[in-house]
Amino acid sequence: MQNIFISHTSALNFYRNARANNILVIVNNKGNNILGANIYTPEVNKWTLPLVNINVNNKTTHTYDVMKNTIPYLHEDEKIDLLISRYTNQNKTTRVKYHLNRETLPPWSFIKVTKGIYVVCPELLFCQLAEILSLEQLFVLGMELCGSYTMQNGEITSFLSPVSQLTTVNRINKYIYKIEKTHKHMRGISKARYIAKYLENGSASPQETKLFIMLTAPRKIGGYGLKNIKLNYPIKLSADSINILGYSKIRPDLSNPKTKLAIEYDSTMYHENENQNKKDKLRLDVFHNEGWTLISFVPALMKTRSSFHTLALKILKTNQQNTRITISDFTSRQMHLWKELKTNI
Repeated sequence: MQNIFISHTSALNFYRNARANNILVIVNNKGNNILGANIYTPEVNKWTLPLVNINVNNKTTHTYDVMKNTIPYLHEDEKIDLLISRYTNQNKTTRVKYHLNRETLPPWSFIKVTKGIYVVCPELLFCQLAEILSLEQLFVLGMELCGSYTMQNGEITSFLSPVSQLTTVNRINKYIYKIEKTHKHMRGISKARYIAKYLENGSASPQETKLFIMLTAPRKIGGYGLKNIKLNYPIKLSADSINILGYSKIRPDLSNPKTKLAIEYDSTMYHENENQNKKDKLRLDVFHNEGWTLISFVPALMKTRSSFHTLALKILKTNQQNTRITISDFTSRQMHLWKELKTNI
């Protein structure tokens, strides 16, 4: 059997299942662990056909150390996306969707899963799905790939350690730069390049991602253009604040260290336990002591446009930005953004 290259939606499902079960390890050529935990090998169903080999050499694959088989990620009723370099008589089945690629891809475009089976790297996956997803949905996907959580069927399935993010904003931008040299007419690549400029590493939940996009997305697509925002950025505390909280650092959901603006999504749904509410009150005092402005969002504010808009303008002012929005149809663009953020990928 010739090499098989899993791509597009099937590659996304592969990564989500592996991360959700905390069983994915990717090792680079130097043997350094990039993603933590155990090892994952996907099961290949009998209907997977021999395929034409795409241009891959020893320099274009990660080293993937497979130690044991685990839960298969493919289901009998699931169509699989595969990447091929040319069509042959073998490429005839309703169980497989083929994606043709005749161009040479950049180095590190594939991850070797097991003998003869490869999956596109997260950076190539982002570029591939740019053709399929809307601008707003691609933003959400990029944040997930660079974040420490994973989704399935619109539901969060796992919270992961920060080191387990599949890729970084820097790696996505570098890959786009490389692939544009050989794939100038790749569908969706301009959309991928545009969105990659606004991505940020370190989102810890889908609600953080949603709030980040609603505030930081450019105004022409319905966001407020909030600048220089970090996710879960560690703030070192003074001795007095350490005595209050009992630990030396605090990580607000969104923040700008330069303007000392901190934004938090206030919900026990994505926190470890109900005692978090009591800690939140102490956190407010600590932020004040440290000279920071803390602004909290409750779930209801993210559903009502008028309330959200009022608080968003306060955030812009605190962040030392112009609060005047000159786009005439901004409200309709904002409503479109919010609608797209509710769509499952």
